[in-house]
Amino acid sequence: MNEGTNALQALSMVPMSADLALLNQCMSDGSGADGRKKKSMLGKWENLTFEHLETTHRRINNNRLDFLTDHLPKELQPPVPEHVPPRQVKVKFAFLTVGDVDTKSQRFVTEIMIQAKWTEPKLKGLANPEDIEDLADLWDPKLKIQNLEEIKGGRDEKWHTVKMGEGDPVVVYKRRLKGSFYENMELKDFPRDVQDISVTLRSELSPAEIEFLPDPDELSTVETSTFQDKQEWAMYKHVEVSTEAPDIDEEGEENPMANVPIITATCRVARRSIFFFWNAILIMMCIVTLSFCGFALDFVDVKFRIAGNLTLLLTSVAFKLSVNQHLPMIPYLTGLDMYLISSMMFLCFMTLLFAGLSVIKDDPVKAKRADRICISVLIPYQILFHIFFAIVFILKTNTRRKFMEKLDEEYLKELAIQKEKEAKERQRKDTKLAESNGPNATNV
Repeated sequence: MNEGTNALQALSMVPMSADLALLNQCMSDGSGADGRKKKSMLGKWENLTFEHLETTHRRINNNRLDFLTDHLPKELQPPVPEHVPPRQVKVKFAFLTVGDVDTKSQRFVTEIMIQAKWTEPKLKGLANPEDIEDLADLWDPKLKIQNLEEIKGGRDEKWHTVKMGEGDPVVVYKRRLKGSFYENMELKDFPRDVQDISVTLRSELSPAEIEFLPDPDELSTVETSTFQDKQEWAMYKHVEVSTEAPDIDEEGEENPMANVPIITATCRVARRSIFFFWNAILIMMCIVTLSFCGFALDFVDVKFRIAGNLTLLLTSVAFKLSVNQHLPMIPYLTGLDMYLISSMMFLCFMTLLFAGLSVIKDDPVKAKRADRICISVLIPYQILFHIFFAIVFILKTNTRRKFMEKLDEEYLKELAIQKEKEAKERQRKDTKLAESNGPNATNV
């Protein structure tokens, strides 16, 4: 087998003038009818001149290995490499505690347990695989946490166990740590937004070597009772596990993680918006309402109307900047930004309106009529604007919240089915154990 393989490799590296000698060497042991048949098939090569060989060398070089593969004995042909499928790694995540969800820094703190399982044929047949401490010689998935920023409290524990079953032994890798994680928060629905709390596990191996799968036997979980930011957020009960590659970003550039094996566990929290209603929306409503007090001044004193509105406008600008301290620097407007900017634009319009009314201040009849028209139009406009904005914004944000509630219901159903299967499996094992111990107990 080695002689045939070496000969084929030599044929692909030497000049064409040496092909016949090597080929005859490979087939020199042929005898009888088969040997004469193999040699007769090379007769057309023996009549070629060196010039012909030189001009046709590239074409013949591409075809000679195919020729030899077809006519050499099977034992001399090189082995065809078998396709090895990627090794499957089943992963389960358990969010033990979640807290300190910081919108401005786009960080959160969580204590998480990660469990990964894969088969290891090398451990098959061992008497006590649980006693194995050094797994350096075995297959290593090279797992890393992608969005881990720093470890909190110095707690980062890793260990391995081995489970024996009917098939190949299963290596169980566990890691428990508490750390700060980065999360790219979507704030278009702020302050009624729903945020993902995600932990991404990746491998340094290629997709051809490893394949991540959610553990079908154990669902990923989150402990909602230990959530530490209950006054600001409400936590959902489900955990979504995905192995999809990252999407293309807004600039059209492909994410470098697209070709990296990853698996992401995501739990979600919904912001309690009542704080921002009392401390942002209501205050801006009061500022806008006070702008109508300018109509109480005599239309002759236009400068006082304009001065009062400019004061309110500057106040709204300072208020807007104070609200922005709760948010990161993002390139789009949030729902609260849209409301505050709309209110500021209304104050600007009121200031320009008062300036325009100064043209007719010398005509008392026209000035009073203009004031009445402005009041009768602008007050209903503000009322309808707030009603329309509230309805559209609440309906838009409720769509995502209702979808999260639906995911909660589906998750709880899956969890109930899993617990039922575990109970039946325990009952089956207990029954089998009782049957196996029954005769011994009777004999005793």
